Amino acid sequence: MSKEQVYIRSQYSNSQVEVGIEALEMPNMEARFAMAMIEKWGCIQGTDGGEDSAGRAKTDLMPVDATVKRACNLAQTAFHEFKELGWLIDVPSKEEAEEIFRKAQDEKSS
Repeated sequence: MSKEQVYIRSQYSNSQVEVGIEALEMPNMEARFAMAMIEKWGCIQGTDGGEDSAGRAKTDLMPVDATVKRACNLAQTAFHEFKELGWLIDVPSKEEAEEIFRKAQDEKSS
């Protein structure tokens, strides 16, 4: 399960409200590379399409629902492995980042 945080805040001084989601965990370079490979290779699979009249093998595309199920299975398995390998990076929330920045500014000015 990925770590995400939903926030609601006033975006501008005119009190326009913004709803968003910020990630509290991000994939590192290895994980992003693996996801790129999954995008290229993992979703479209051929299935046995029998033979043509000359006896050559034919390949049919995997049905859409099976493709979606496979993509979800790949993603779930990949992120489980990313977590096991320590390839997921914890990212501070917006509030935590602001606090870290404030502390660094305070230390800089003192």
